[in-house]
Amino acid sequence: MDNYLFLSAAILDMKDYEGDLFTLIEEAQSFALKNIHIGERLEGLRRVDVPEIDKSALREAIINAFCHRDYHNPDSVHVAVFPDRVEIRSPGRLYGTLTIERMMRGNVSERRNELIAAMLVRVQYIEAWGRGIPLILQREPSASFEEVGRQFYTVFKRKGAVETAGKAAEKPPANYHTTTIELPEKYSKTAQRIILEIGQKPDTTAKELSKKIKISEDGIVFALKQLKKDGWIRHVGPNKGGRWEVRAKKGKGSK
Repeated sequence: MDNYLFLSAAILDMKDYEGDLFTLIEEAQSFALKNIHIGERLEGLRRVDVPEIDKSALREAIINAFCHRDYHNPDSVHVAVFPDRVEIRSPGRLYGTLTIERMMRGNVSERRNELIAAMLVRVQYIEAWGRGIPLILQREPSASFEEVGRQFYTVFKRKGAVETAGKAAEKPPANYHTTTIELPEKYSKTAQRIILEIGQKPDTTAKELSKKIKISEDGIVFALKQLKKDGWIRHVGPNKGGRWEVRAKKGKGSK
């Protein structure tokens, strides 16, 4: 049976994948990590990446979505990244008599897909039946679960959004900006991604954008010039040390 995966990030980045179970689990995790903030900490002399959502909790939720989904439901597993949260949506409500309250206590499981669950245990993708949700809550205590229509949701709060909300009364730093602008269809995915990246890091450079979006620096420069010409963005300050601004409405172009 084929598996399908639909991924979206703040309406600016959407992808569909079709493939085997293991491929889609890895693709879903990579997509989510690519679209959330990654911090870092020092361990001895090494810098270690620290995602704003615990990587093992995120992975467990994705594996659970594919393991326990209703394969009679033609919908896909969805990974949706929003400015304040990440949602993992799995087709099918909880199976049998299982409830969210019982599930959160752990050591209880009613398996819709026993062969898939057994396979994932054997390849050590999951540790044991009934332990997934407690593991998620251990690493991400603010995670929540709900049934919406014919789907089961796991929701992670983004720590950057929580910290920002907690400081709402404070003046934001000069280089802080967010945007939810959706470009018209005529623009490339590269242009849409540039808008998202500039909104999150206004002092970013073409070189940094090239590394993050994984296209040539010349391609980034071309897209930036087009966005500036059409009035979606403008550059403030000197070429070195200035910042980008995303314009709320389309303008006449900018310097």
